[in-house]
Amino acid sequence: MLFQKLELFGKKMNHQKIYDNIISKAKFENRIKYKGIYYEEHHIIPKCLGGNNKKENKVLLTAKEHFIEHKLLTYIYKGNRKIAYAFHRMTYSKNGNYIKSARDYAYAIELIKSTPISKETKEKLSKALLGNKRLLGHKHSDETRRKIGEKSKLRIYKHSEETKQKIGNGNLGKKRSDEVKKGISERAKLIKHSRESIEITRKKNIGRKYSIESRKKISASLKQFHLNIKEKE
Repeated sequence: MLFQKLELFGKKMNHQKIYDNIISKAKFENRIKYKGIYYEEHHIIPKCLGGNNKKENKVLLTAKEHFIEHKLLTYIYKGNRKIAYAFHRMTYSKNGNYIKSARDYAYAIELIKSTPISKETKEKLSKALLGNKRLLGHKHSDETRRKIGEKSKLRIYKHSEETKQKIGNGNLGKKRSDEVKKGISERAKLIKHSRESIEITRKKNIGRKYSIESRKKISASLKQFHLNIKEKE
């Protein structure tokens, strides 16, 4: 019933009073977590508004109450993006304890769209971007790209049976030159050999500790191995 009232009379109700009443009821019942009833912890004064993690600022609510309280906060602190985002996340939650209507979902989306980002948040985003070169279109050097390429070759990908079937169906009827066939065959042999070698080596070296010098030699050998594969392709 309270859900319907919130949806129909959202702009007319005393949201703060309803919010406080739910908190008072929960505190009066002296609720205890993990005692047969599912409860969730709620910050009475939201952290984004200066609330802390002290016991006095926390209360145990049912999932339904928790959802309602966050919706009420969007009416009480209209225009606050952090409050809007907190409610938005609840409508996306996979937790089946929340009763989420299509109207609530639509309201959460519109709330995020209509609530502007504060100047402070924009400045934080700007600083974060400046500190992350990749997000600013940073280009790797040729040496770095070579190292990334070598590392990626060390990964052995396994397709699912469904993917294998799709690949097989996609290749049906395709004609390849003798040169391409030879290259595929050699590549397959090398991959098979590398997988078998890795597995044998792994079993052999379980629990073994290498010196720094040995690690360098192994790393150099693996790099050379993959360079040889690349040359043969």
